[in-house]
Amino acid sequence: VRTEKQEAFLCLDCLEVFFGGAAGGSKSWSLLMGGLQYVDIPSYSALLVRRTSNELTNAGGLVDISKEWLLGTDALWNGSTKRWTFPTSGKPAILEFAHYETGIKGQQKKYGGQYQYIGVDELTEFQESEYRFLFRSLRRPEGMPVPLGMRSGSNPIGVGAPFVKQRFIVEGNRTVTEKIADQMVTYERRFIPAKLSDNPYIDAN
Repeated sequence: VRTEKQEAFLCLDCLEVFFGGAAGGSKSWSLLMGGLQYVDIPSYSALLVRRTSNELTNAGGLVDISKEWLLGTDALWNGSTKRWTFPTSGKPAILEFAHYETGIKGQQKKYGGQYQYIGVDELTEFQESEYRFLFRSLRRPEGMPVPLGMRSGSNPIGVGAPFVKQRFIVEGNRTVTEKIADQMVTYERRFIPAKLSDNPYIDAN
């Protein structure tokens, strides 16, 4: 069952959305739901990123949650590549997990793929340059009926908190023009605030 904030997050079709605020507001689940929205579309690719590999694979992490949801379905898990593959009417769709603990240097090959959805969990653990670098991989084949989506979620602490606050709260919901992968792009940016009270399925006591 989705919360109202999750519904709002998943229904937005603009390029960039940040789901930020209190712990327990269902941000990580929302990022995973977003990555799974179009796995019935041939050739669809989604990427979910965390700062370290341990944060991806620990109990309650994104990989763990995905296994709870998907094991026993038609989706196939590859532990060595941290990738789910989904059957479609054509080329399979994929959902990958990756970490960024080595920083930007040397990441050109790892993040040189083509993804229609990129979700960054705990964005405030990243530097702004690392986050902006990921936009290079956000693209789609011509004619694919899927909106491009850069999605992120985070608590309000961490090394990247200043840039996240400036980008999504101070500047707020607006249309922006920025250079992405050496091209000037005009797009909409949105912020959804998260509160513990937004999630009725967690025990806050």
